[in-house]
Amino acid sequence: MRAFAFIMRGVVFGMIVIALSVSLFYKAPSRHTKANSSVQQSITILPSPPLGAFGEIDYAALSLEPLYARPGNAQVGALSDYYVEFPVNQTIAIGGSISLSFSGNFSFTNLCSALLDAQENKDINGSYDGVVAISSIVCTSASRNISVVIANAPLYENTKARFTLQGIVNALEVREVGSSSGYLVGMRSYSPVGTLLEDKTSAPFFLERTGTQSISGLLFLDSGVGTGGVKNDGIRNGSEVGVGSIQICLVSGNGRNCDVTSSNGSYTFDFLRDGLYRLEIPQLSSNIYLLTQAFAEVELKNGASKSLLNFALRSVEETITINVAGIPVGTDVVV
Repeated sequence: MRAFAFIMRGVVFGMIVIALSVSLFYKAPSRHTKANSSVQQSITILPSPPLGAFGEIDYAALSLEPLYARPGNAQVGALSDYYVEFPVNQTIAIGGSISLSFSGNFSFTNLCSALLDAQENKDINGSYDGVVAISSIVCTSASRNISVVIANAPLYENTKARFTLQGIVNALEVREVGSSSGYLVGMRSYSPVGTLLEDKTSAPFFLERTGTQSISGLLFLDSGVGTGGVKNDGIRNGSEVGVGSIQICLVSGNGRNCDVTSSNGSYTFDFLRDGLYRLEIPQLSSNIYLLTQAFAEVELKNGASKSLLNFALRSVEETITINVAGIPVGTDVVV
């Protein structure tokens, strides 16, 4: 109990620092003197809390536990994955759950209740002992609540749960760094019979306005088929066809947003603004194709979109014809 109380004090202290600093974000420490008085009063403006790459609070810099639910796509109204980290201070038994309650008008699609095929979801306690799986995800838009039920092994105290959720539609209200206190997520853990174990609040995250630009292209099989086709040259020519159901991700200062190519191999990331982006293709789960290029850096500027950002795939299957003569009938041939 002493350890738990200390942790909670740390979190509360962190939130106080955040609350004091967000409204004064980007203002350098300064002193103001009351005029026309023999008594001088000074006010020190607190510096902003340190932020990580995704705009989240840098807990390590504050010597606090990481506690967050942050969007992969931090734009209002966007469909996004959410990356969750929950420090476990009371053991959650098999069949227990972690519950997330969103503030604001968030909603969920049917994808929300489906387990995303992500590495962290295969063992949500990571490097700690035991393999903790997710048995079910229940998403309720009316209450803006998501319940993640664990299976296979308990989440023991003094460990961490990390997992990724999908199918979450961001709220429509813009809350940007420096002009608001952001969005918060209530994070609770429950026993298998529904007894509340822990009740916490995430670090704030922020949602930006959407843009009008896009990045698009095609993933294609560089087979060289058709008139003018050149095999494995990295350029789509001839009648080379697109490849569907390949995951592609867009990384920026807003986070990481992933999608899969359509049946004709095309992809599009919409509602973007001027800035630097990185297209990434994660490791292919299929053993049919090989990647010739795994990423591309893209800069959007002057309000313009970019298209025809294509990625070539190579087939790992080749057809080999062998003509054999002079072997007696009934002889085994090993190829």
